[in-house]
Amino acid sequence: MDKREKIYFDRFYRKAEQIKDSPGRIEALLYKVKTKISHNKRHLERAGEQLQIMFRLVRSYASGQYRDIPATRVILIIAAFIYLVSPIDAVFDFMPGGLIDDATVLLWLFDQLRTEMEAFVAWEESRDGGGEGLRKGS
Repeated sequence: MDKREKIYFDRFYRKAEQIKDSPGRIEALLYKVKTKISHNKRHLERAGEQLQIMFRLVRSYASGQYRDIPATRVILIIAAFIYLVSPIDAVFDFMPGGLIDDATVLLWLFDQLRTEMEAFVAWEESRDGGGEGLRKGS
């Protein structure tokens, strides 16, 4: 990430820090992300299962149920979600190829948080007695 991109992303990161422990604000953000994904299924649907895991992880963190992840990692997820729903991002969504930056952010996020996502799913499975957490809706 170059200096300009870091400055740009830092705005989203600061917003994410402000809402990380607020279940109501988290729900509002997740609703916006789901809406964007549903309106752009053709371009973003491959991210569905991993997004569902991240939705559950962020909700569990905000509610205080799951804290086996550094807050900085949760803030990173929230910042990426804010980026996804932001009307001002690297490539405007209405332009041809406008969702490429969003898909790239998601792929990067999934790669960065693979270990944390696997640990969260294992926590859900142990808590739910055999994997019910994987089937829960978002």
